[in-house]
Amino acid sequence: MCGFAVYIGKKRRTKAQRDAAIKGLERRGPDSTGWKEIETADTYCFMAHSRLAIIDGKNSASDQPYKISGFGWLLFNGEIYNYKEVKEVQIRLGYSHWTKSDTEILANAIAAGDIDKIRQLRGMWSYVCVSDDLKEVTYSRDVFGEKPLFIREEESGIFLGSTPKQILDLMDDGDIEIDENSIRRYLYMGHRGYYSQGCSPWKGIKAVEPNSRVVKTETGTHRDVLFSRSYGNKSLDPKEIKRIRSCAIHEIENSFNTDPDVKSAILLSGGLDSNLLAGTWLASRLDKLNAYTVRTKDKRYDESDLVDAILQENERINHKYVETEGRKSFQDVIEIVQSSADFLPSATSVALASVIRQASQDGVKVIHIGCGGDELFGGYLVHHLFFLRAIQYSFKYRKEYDMWKDMIRPGIRNKELQNPIEFASRYKSGAWLDTAEEEVLFKRTDLFKAYKESFEHCVENGGADLLKIALDHDLFNGSIPSQLAAADYISMHYGVENRSGILSKELLGELRLIDSSFYFLNGRSKAIMRECLGHLICRKVLECTNKVGFNIDFRDFCSGPDLEEMITRSSNRKLIEEAVDVGTLLDLLDKENVSNGVSRLAFRVAIVASFNAYP
Repeated sequence: MCGFAVYIGKKRRTKAQRDAAIKGLERRGPDSTGWKEIETADTYCFMAHSRLAIIDGKNSASDQPYKISGFGWLLFNGEIYNYKEVKEVQIRLGYSHWTKSDTEILANAIAAGDIDKIRQLRGMWSYVCVSDDLKEVTYSRDVFGEKPLFIREEESGIFLGSTPKQILDLMDDGDIEIDENSIRRYLYMGHRGYYSQGCSPWKGIKAVEPNSRVVKTETGTHRDVLFSRSYGNKSLDPKEIKRIRSCAIHEIENSFNTDPDVKSAILLSGGLDSNLLAGTWLASRLDKLNAYTVRTKDKRYDESDLVDAILQENERINHKYVETEGRKSFQDVIEIVQSSADFLPSATSVALASVIRQASQDGVKVIHIGCGGDELFGGYLVHHLFFLRAIQYSFKYRKEYDMWKDMIRPGIRNKELQNPIEFASRYKSGAWLDTAEEEVLFKRTDLFKAYKESFEHCVENGGADLLKIALDHDLFNGSIPSQLAAADYISMHYGVENRSGILSKELLGELRLIDSSFYFLNGRSKAIMRECLGHLICRKVLECTNKVGFNIDFRDFCSGPDLEEMITRSSNRKLIEEAVDVGTLLDLLDKENVSNGVSRLAFRVAIVASFNAYP
């Protein structure tokens, strides 16, 4: 895991710009830093890279910019999980290897000039490759966009960076301008909607689209898609159970850090996903498992009874509960926002920052997160509604509806989710924002409507039914992009690499071939995970039907009066007050019980209030 900054264009970058870019990368790569300038007759290039050494950490030959002989220069952020398998293939094809790193494996795949060589890679990445003559630039993000990459294109050149901050550091001061429309989108669309458009808070800076490789030359631009999914209606028979089980275990095991000198841990909750990671680790390895759990003050999100049950079943888990530290934790989040020059999605970022900070202090360099299980297997309450709509005309519907009504509906607090058919009819595109509680506080309903329509229009059908459309929309446009952004920014701020081993294109491909009627069975979410991988999960967690989730109340770290003061002193005060009914928001925060929606909006307002223009 690393960070990088690149400029290719007509104007040489000043020493102050170069120094700022290098210094801005320190947190993303504390182990080593490298940079290079290249000039031709009419083009200039500056590239800088900082390294968080995980694989082959003691070998300086893996440092970057990495020279690809006869081809160009590579800057790479991420991990290739199957690099050992690919290396064996490359050796048979006659490639030489001078290091034990995955960087060299990626470099060989790029040099081959065959997009299928990139498609064979499994893992998480963003990379930029610049040809020796500076006439060709190639850049790519992994299928799910686990590793961030931003771009700015202007007449004088192209900027690329791991966060907007790296691009801003290399830009001329007069060209830097906040994008007020993107900030309003963030305030209105929340964690599900903001990231679907590749937004940043800065005009002209956009996120590179995941699942792509782009090649820019003097004659034009070519874009390749890395992974295309297919949909099917296979039965979950023993053969398919075995196939999915084998695929999931292989992909998760591949994502685990194997270097004994690099301390790893798992972020453990009372949910199925992190339990699956923990169970796979304990079943495939002999070493102890380090694990951390966030404990919040809000009893609605207390999963300690489930976590304690996991610990009782497994003596090989070295576990620690982590409490959020109120205002201190929130200040850390504000610092992360400033150091990346980008937003964080929700109040859960405060809890995540608390646990990653503790892990880093304990010497952890790799943390495994159960991100993606809900979206691959179907785990959210809203997914259950789309499932009922998908089987509405089948013989299974009455039984599944009755079980949902008896087992799930009593625990649903959101009134919008209490009638499955009515809900599915209202959200025919499969795109749900979860902003109903906030919308009454929005002043610009015209803008909100336009943002919402653009969010719904980014849904791809591909011949799937409503459930699979909704799942994949969350994977590629909704909840997962925001989770991945938070995980990367927060982890890298503390010098920790985050890995989401459940997020696998191979596993996604297997799951989408299974008929939707198997995704929820007997009133239970993630029925395919339970059937195929339940032997790796704590029994009490398997039997739990109450979806608790990972959340935190805004007032745990910031009071209403504190928020009011932040808004009053903010350079973005006018923008906030024109977009949001601040008075009513503050009144609601003063009440004894605050809804999730109000808490989420308060967090976004606080982030915008604390967000400063680039100095």
